[in-house]
Amino acid sequence: MRNLPGLLVLACLQSIAMAATPDQIRASATKAVAMIQKVNAQWKLPCFSCHHQTLGDMAIASARLRGIAVDEKLALQSATKTYRRLLDIDGAIRVDEIIDPALSEGAMLSGAIAAGVASNLVTTIYARHIANTQQADGHFPVLDGRPPQGASHFTATANAVRAMAHYLPQNLQPQYLDRACA
Repeated sequence: MRNLPGLLVLACLQSIAMAATPDQIRASATKAVAMIQKVNAQWKLPCFSCHHQTLGDMAIASARLRGIAVDEKLALQSATKTYRRLLDIDGAIRVDEIIDPALSEGAMLSGAIAAGVASNLVTTIYARHIANTQQADGHFPVLDGRPPQGASHFTATANAVRAMAHYLPQNLQPQYLDRACA
């Protein structure tokens, strides 16, 4: 009985969504992408935020794949600001700013993949650092425990696997990816 109001809301939303035309859906998606890009461009902290820019960049990449309009100039400006850490080899070697490698750096690298950041020495260092936190049974630890994305070994492992599959050198991938995917 306590879930009845929520179920009614979901049923109403489903019926509205089913009545939408492809043109209405595309227009809504275009509007949503513009809002995501506006918010991504406003981030002011010196660090990146795995739940702010990286998820936005993933949504933008998904929109591109589906032919949804993207302001490419704004996307490039935001990505340049967000992923500037991936040009700092000293910071990558020190790894003194990493809070939760599989979640935070995994999310950073997953966002970088979506933003089109090419593999370089710094991305490889971060991917190797993530790989070195893998546990014997293949999962990656969660240190900060901030739901929804920071409280799950599954999420940490998925972030780590995606980052390693893209940025870890091919010769190192089997020893880590095979364990994580077993």
